[in-house]
Amino acid sequence: MNMASTAQATIWQSIISPGLYKRNQGRLVRYLTAAAMILAVLLGSWTFSVRVFDDLMAQLSAAFPAISNFSNAIRIAVPTVMAVLGSWCAWRLVHYPVFADFLIEVESEMSRVTWPERPELMKATGVVLFVTISLSLVLFGFDLFWQWVLGLIGVLQIYG
Repeated sequence: MNMASTAQATIWQSIISPGLYKRNQGRLVRYLTAAAMILAVLLGSWTFSVRVFDDLMAQLSAAFPAISNFSNAIRIAVPTVMAVLGSWCAWRLVHYPVFADFLIEVESEMSRVTWPERPELMKATGVVLFVTISLSLVLFGFDLFWQWVLGLIGVLQIYG
C-alpha cells in the first residue's frame, strides 16, 4: 500500500469511526469549528434543495410520470440525506487527528493572547479609522489629479 492510499484510508477510517480523538482538548475551538461547518452544510443542502433539486425533480417528473408518485418523498429525502451525511463528515473532521491537533494548538495559542483593555482598543480603533480615511482621501485626490491631467491631453474622456 502506498503512502497516499494509507493516508486516504486513515481519513475514511476516521470519518466512519465513532470515537473522539483527544476529547477533552481544544473543545471550544473544535465545537465552534464543527458548528460552523455543519451550518455551512445545512445551508448548502437547503440551497441545493431550493435552487437545483426542485427544478431537477420537475424535469424528471415531466420525463418520467411514474416518478411523480414519489416526487415529494424524494424532494425531502435527498437533501435530508445530504445534510445528515455532510454534518456527520463535518463532525468527524474535527476529530481527525491531524486537524484536531491543529485546532487544539489554535486554542492553546488563543489562550496566550493578551487582549487589549477597552481604552487601548478605542485608541487603536481611532488610529485605524483616521489612517484609513486619510489614505482614502489622498487616493481620491490622486485620482482626481490624474483624471484632470489625462483629460487635458485627450487620453481620457470622462464627460462627453
